[in-house]
Amino acid sequence: LCGVDCVLTTGSTVALEAAILGTPVIQYTQSIFSNSLPLADMKLADAVGELGNIGQSVMDVFEGKNTPAVGVQALRNNVGGSAKRVADEIAAEFNRINN
Repeated sequence: LCGVDCVLTTGSTVALEAAILGTPVIQYTQSIFSNSLPLADMKLADAVGELGNIGQSVMDVFEGKNTPAVGVQALRNNVGGSAKRVADEIAAEFNRINN
């Protein structure tokens, strides 16, 4: 996934992984599978509702007009540090109980 220019999907976890890596994702939203993982609704992919528009969306990637979706940065901002957050919560609860 790190070596591709973009991922075109109807809805798959591979596309989710690509979005997390910062690879542009284009989701065709008129498939029966699109609602199972609505990446465009989650702002992790650009939505394409017409088959005829997919080519333009892919060209936008090659021309630098299509960048990783808005939700990707939100995901990245919340990645990592979970062990510290859990430890902080445990310490806070311990302090609350003992004070």
